[in-house]
Amino acid sequence: IIYSKLALLSDDELLKAGWFETKLSIKNTEEHYKLNIFGHDLSCFNNNDNELILFSTGSYAPIHEGHIFSWISSIEVALKNNFDVKLFLISPSHDDYILTKSKEHKNYDIFTRIKLIEDALISFFYKYLQYICYQNLFKIYLFESIHSSVAINFSEVLEYILISIEKFSLTKIKIGYVFGSDNFDFYKPFLGETRFLSFCVNRGKVNLENKINANNLFFIENLNIDAAKISSTQLRDSFEINNETTKGTQYFVREDCNFAI
Repeated sequence: IIYSKLALLSDDELLKAGWFETKLSIKNTEEHYKLNIFGHDLSCFNNNDNELILFSTGSYAPIHEGHIFSWISSIEVALKNNFDVKLFLISPSHDDYILTKSKEHKNYDIFTRIKLIEDALISFFYKYLQYICYQNLFKIYLFESIHSSVAINFSEVLEYILISIEKFSLTKIKIGYVFGSDNFDFYKPFLGETRFLSFCVNRGKVNLENKINANNLFFIENLNIDAAKISSTQLRDSFEINNETTKGTQYFVREDCNFAI
């Protein structure tokens, strides 16, 4: 479904949205489908059509508060629109994609990024207790980064989530993709869909006023507009992880800079 929509986009639109060609066919991963790859108790699902799984993909090299605030922004908008958010999956990108992007990425292998995400989430909810009710929704989803042998796109992550939950007879649950406005064109494959939703969170770079809104399309403001303007690129430029000096050191979210280090 998603692929057919993407086929309607021009090459320029795909490149603008950060698209890249992959080597993986979702049909070749059948052996993984029977696994509960969410690391989550699926008994919390009732298979109602208002139940929602949210997911987000990205480098997270490094993760920062802007990411987490955008995720919580999408959860709150979904709840206000009468969706029952059951799970939020964080899907870090594959090392084959990350480690070849630039020399600044070389210290952000998947295990470092997973550790950063875990610690950043703990620190975030300690710092912002008003959002503690959402803490247990978040799970790091390892299909893209660990189970897949090659780098893949967000649509393949979506397809895998869909097939996986249907193996548990969860056929009515909706799936929502959360992304930043710097990847604005990501909403286009979701036009006209009923089971898939998109949540485009403003990062301060796009005027979201008067954008198309439909039952499955949400253009929303970040709860913390200052955090929304933070970028991982700026953070990589300002510091570099040294594996020797940080070994055994606790990662945390610095209150003065709003990023995980």
